[in-house]
Amino acid sequence: MNGKFNHALYLLDKGEYDKAEICLRDAIAESDNKFEQVQIRCCYAELLMELERYSEALENAEYILANTDEYGDNDQERTTALEIKELIRSEGFLDQ
Repeated sequence: MNGKFNHALYLLDKGEYDKAEICLRDAIAESDNKFEQVQIRCCYAELLMELERYSEALENAEYILANTDEYGDNDQERTTALEIKELIRSEGFLDQ
């Protein structure tokens, strides 16, 4: 697993969101593994939702949905992306 992603998870547990975001962006940039990309972007999308950066969260959710299907190994990430997309749409977060 990507070391920067692991470090980001540690920082998120400590509540250090700014530092975790940097690690997540670095992990995305450095990973060439599609399965890993989906995992990292799912975590990043959840962080962006927490930070109320909805358009960025939606971009990551869309990436996940475009790179997975309901029959693949990233079922949990796909479910999370669908939930994020639905929440953003139903709450009108991008209309504000």
